[in-house]
Amino acid sequence: MEPSKQKKLNEQNRKHPMLSKREKEVIKLVAEGHRSKNIANRLNISVHTVHTHRKNITGKINAKSLGELIRFAVANGLL
Repeated sequence: MEPSKQKKLNEQNRKHPMLSKREKEVIKLVAEGHRSKNIANRLNISVHTVHTHRKNITGKINAKSLGELIRFAVANGLL
C-alpha cells in the first residue's frame, strides 16, 4: 500500500475506532457504488463476508439505509 494511503487509513482508524480496517474498506467501496460481488473480488473475500461486514457496519453506525451509510462515510472522511 502506498505510504500516503496508509497514512490516511491510520488517521481514519484513530477517528473511527468502532469500525475495523476492513469495514472501512467495505464502506468506502459501497459508497463508491460497487456491488458486493465486485467488493468481494477486490478484497479477496467471499460475498457472504461482504454482506456480514455491511450488516455489522449498518449496526455500528445505526444506518437504516444505504443513503445514511453514504452520508456517514462522507461526513466522516471515509471517501
